[in-house]
Formats: sequence, structure tokens, C-alpha cells
Amino acid sequence: MSTLLNTSAVHPLGRVDYWTGGIAEHFFETRFSPLGPRPFEGWMKGSQVGPVTIRAINGSPHRIEREPTEISQSDPEHILLYLARQGNFRIGQDDRRCVLAAGDMGIQDTSRPSIVESPGNLSLFVLSFPKQLLGPRADHISQQTAQRLSAQKSPFVQLAAPFVARLASAADRGDLLSHESEGAFEMLLTILQTVHGDADGTTLARHSQRKTMLSQLRAYALEHLHEPDLGPERLAQAHYISVRYVHRLFAASGTGVAEWIRTQRLEKVMKALQDPALATTPIAAVAISCGFTDPSSFSRSFRQHFGKTPSTVRKEYMERSLNRVA
Repeated sequence: MSTLLNTSAVHPLGRVDYWTGGIAEHFFETRFSPLGPRPFEGWMKGSQVGPVTIRAINGSPHRIEREPTEISQSDPEHILLYLARQGNFRIGQDDRRCVLAAGDMGIQDTSRPSIVESPGNLSLFVLSFPKQLLGPRADHISQQTAQRLSAQKSPFVQLAAPFVARLASAADRGDLLSHESEGAFEMLLTILQTVHGDADGTTLARHSQRKTMLSQLRAYALEHLHEPDLGPERLAQAHYISVRYVHRLFAASGTGVAEWIRTQRLEKVMKALQDPALATTPIAAVAISCGFTDPSSFSRSFRQHFGKTPSTVRKEYMERSLNRVA
């Protein structure tokens, strides 16, 4: 895994500020304080599997508090899944408290006050899941924070520890192929959903996950329609998923990626042609501002989609507007 933080190269007097800033960069704003008389020592390594980040952390005794002030400053809106490797540490959130030992799991919601405290040296993994990935089940999962999932009582939790460790190493080395990374991402979601499923044992359905991801892809595309290089590669890169997965998500909705983007651009041009404030803006300039680069290809696509040329649409709209004024 790539090293993100390491106090060994920092003077002891500067380690609190160094670690506090590192947590803010890689997680969120917090109040960090070492416990005990010795200077804090720690390191953090990280890797990425799709939209899920994995952080491996080793540290001497310390406390991390997150209060409303810090939440108002920054909230990634993530669910954090902790997997203890060595030592003991406590998670507190709402009015719940739990102590995790090696092999145990527990979760934290970044959007509410919390405390994580380690009275001794510890080693752990932290998996960060964007709540948007969890869809309607995010609220249910976030109500189960600060509860110990015992490795001694759950065979599933016992299996998760070595899987996460090996997956993190493979992702950091770049050993995962695109389809393997896609599958690993869904397996991580399955881990979270399984250990925090509904009371009746049900878990978040995969189609709900894919629907949520498709909504995110479309929202991103709408924000970047004006950029000519917008396409499946950009969408995949921005969301840490494979290009193949992007194509599969759009195909399942009945429309290919390029076709959907082109349609949204055409609709945007149509609105612009009916905007009085843009009445004197050349049609070619309007098309370029919506992401089209080839005027002839744009005109052909516009006529095929709406049955009229862009100039005809603008002329008809202006005539209707003048008639209404008259």
C-alpha cells in the first residue's frame, strides 16, 4: 500500500499538527490528541478499490474526537468500516459505545459526532464507503454504528479480515484487472451489507447499488456536458470503476453512454435556442458550449432528433414570441 503519513520523519513537537492535518486530508476534520507522556508515533497507508478507499493505520495511544464544529467544516458523508488487526480501541457514537479487539469490526458515520480512542498501540483497517453507494439503506446502516461485530462469534467477520488485507495489497500493486476491481468493489459492499443487514437478514440488493451508481454517473455527466472529452472513460475515472462497468450500467437502462450524452447535449442546445438572452449568439457557438465540436455532425444529429434544423427552431420560437407580444 502507498504510504500517506509517517511520523518517523517529523519532529515530536510537530506530530500532533502533522497527524491532525493528515486525518483532515484523508478523512475529515477532527480533534486529535495523543494519550500518555510519550510523543505520538504512527503511519497510514492507503489504496483504492472502485469508489471505496482502504486505509491501514498503525498508531500509539491517542484519541480522535469529531464534534458538530468539525462536521460543519467538512463532511465526506461516508460510512467507515473498521477492522481491528492488533490492540484494542473504542468507538463511540450517539449513545452507543463498543470496544473492538483484533479481528472485530465496527462502523462509524462521518455525519454525526463520534469518538475513536485507543489506550494502547493499535493496528487497523478503515474502509470508507460513500453513502450514495448505499442508496436507501444508508440510513439503516448508520443507525448501527459503534457496535462490536465479534470475530469470535461470527465466521463471516473472521473471513473478512484476511480478504480485506490481501485485497488492499493487490489493489496497491495494481494487480487487479478492471473486471476484478469491479468485482472486488461489489464484494466490499457485500461485506458491509452482510454485517449490517436488516433485522430479518436481508441486505441491500445489487440492483439498488447499480441504480445508485448510474444516478451518480448521470449527475456527473450533466455537470460536464460542455466538455468535449466527456465519455465513458471520463466517467469511469471520476468514479473509480471500470469502463466496462460504465457501459454495462447504461446498457441496463436501455441507452448507451454516447447516445445518452448526445441526447442530453441536444436537449441543452434546444433550451439555449429558446432563450431570448442568447438570441444573437451564433448557433455554432451554442453547440460548442454544449460540448459539440463538429458543426456538420451537430446539425445532422439535431435534425434527426427533433425533426427540424437548429435555425428553424430558433426562427419559429422568435416568431411565436413576437406574436405573443403583439
